[in-house]
Amino acid sequence: MSYRVSELVDRYQSDAASPFQKLCHQTRVERARILARIKREHGNKHLKQIGSTTTARWAANWEASGKAAGTNKLVSTLREVVRYGNTALGDRDCKRLLPALEGLQLQSSPPRNVRMTEDQAIAIRNKAREIGYFSVALAQALQFELRLSQKDVIGEWVPLDEPQASDVTLGKCKWVRGINWPEIDESLILQQHGAPPVNLATAPMVMEEFHHVPDWQHDAGGPVIVCEHSSYPWHAPEFRRIWRSIADLCNVPKDVRNTDV
Repeated sequence: MSYRVSELVDRYQSDAASPFQKLCHQTRVERARILARIKREHGNKHLKQIGSTTTARWAANWEASGKAAGTNKLVSTLREVVRYGNTALGDRDCKRLLPALEGLQLQSSPPRNVRMTEDQAIAIRNKAREIGYFSVALAQALQFELRLSQKDVIGEWVPLDEPQASDVTLGKCKWVRGINWPEIDESLILQQHGAPPVNLATAPMVMEEFHHVPDWQHDAGGPVIVCEHSSYPWHAPEFRRIWRSIADLCNVPKDVRNTDV
């Protein structure tokens, strides 16, 4: 049997044993968008018709139509699908194609050397509190001093059928991954998601922001970062929008991102 690209992509996405199923929800959503483009552009191709010249031409066309980062994502996703076909399905065409995909020479994206400064983090925290976004100020402190990702701090909303357990639900979604008050003990040790424990008492920005957290919110347990407008954890796009508007008020350059910590 010679799989079509679309058939192999579908197997990769639906197989319970596929690496695709082990990705977090948002990564699966982003990966599915890339897979949809691969299917749309090359789904009817049989794997037996594809060789190193074909994959090189696809990569060149992707590079010509977009940025290097986008091309790298397309190629790495296609490589992952073919690797799955080789290891999980034992497909001979996938075994033949894998070296060609691994050997593709792609244009590298320029490295990002931008880092948020301590002064910028302080300015964002102060401005966030000034306009009533105490949650954003605390999130900024946690991200900057603990070098955590936005997702590790504010969490994410995922469909109810995702495997992670959660006590926080809203409509057809539930909140997972972010910092919960029960993960911070009486000695201010944060133990999150099996990561190494962190002594928050050694993080002065975090300690300063804790003074602005209402007692009722701490006593209620649950998520640490809660949107002032909804009393629920933030949705990531809205958090990024508000964070950027606060950063603009502080004259933080556009090339400094919330993730540059």
